[in-house]
Amino acid sequence: MYDDALTLLKKTPPSQMGECAFDRAYIFYRLEKNDEALEALEACDPKDFRALELKAQLCYRLDRFQEAYDIFRDLLRNHSDSYDDERKANYLAVQAQLEAIGVKQ
Repeated sequence: MYDDALTLLKKTPPSQMGECAFDRAYIFYRLEKNDEALEALEACDPKDFRALELKAQLCYRLDRFQEAYDIFRDLLRNHSDSYDDERKANYLAVQAQLEAIGVKQ
């Protein structure tokens, strides 16, 4: 499914794409193309909470726990929606990873 979405994105002329940086990043994330996902996120609005959350998840996947922790902490402080419980669980998971490697928060 995500391979098909990526193929469609590649075939679509840039002039017809509109604003889809987050969608590209998410497709790459789901395909575990982490570098491409991070690159696509660079084109997103730095205040886009969806992009920030995806970046935090990518950082966690890439063992960049401190960066993931900082992003999740900021999201919990500055954004609230129906995913707060999931976001807090992710934050606690990152915190546990940091503590496991000896980094206190």
